Amino acid sequence: MKLSLGRIVEILANLGVIAGLVFLGLEIQQNNELLETEIIATRQAIRAQDFLLPVEYPELGQALIDSRNGKELTEYQILILDRVISTTLFNWQFIHAEFVKGRIDEEDLPIRVWRQAFRGGSTSENDYWPEMTEFWQRNHIAFNPAFVAWMEENIVNP
Repeated sequence: MKLSLGRIVEILANLGVIAGLVFLGLEIQQNNELLETEIIATRQAIRAQDFLLPVEYPELGQALIDSRNGKELTEYQILILDRVISTTLFNWQFIHAEFVKGRIDEEDLPIRVWRQAFRGGSTSENDYWPEMTEFWQRNHIAFNPAFVAWMEENIVNP
C-alpha cells in the first residue's frame, strides 16, 4: 500500500494533535498540583499569622489577657476583640465558601477547632479566647445566610 504525501502529512498532523493533548493534560495536572500546594501554603500562612497576632499587636495581647483573667475591659479593648472576632468569622466564612465550591474537602474543615474557639477555648486550654457567642448573636446578620445556617448547625448548636 502506497501512501500519498498528503495522507502522510495528515497522519503526522493527527499524531501532533494527540501529542499536544497529552502534553496539555500533563501541564494541567502539574498546574493543579501547584495550585493545591499554594492553597495549603496560604492556609498555613493564615494560621501562623492568626497565632502571632497577640505578639504583633501587644494591645490585642493585653486585651486577651485581661479578658482571660476576668478584668473589666476598656471600650478600646472591646473594640479590638470585636474586630478580631469579626475578622476570624469572615475568614471562616471564606473557608466555608471554598468548601461549598468544592475547593476544600469536608475533612479539611477544622470544625472541632472552630467549636472550641467559638466557646473561648483552644485545643490546649480553656478561656484562651473570648467567647464568640454574644458577638455572633449581635452580628450574625452581617454574614452570608448560607454560612449562618451552616454555623448554627455545625458550630453554634452542633
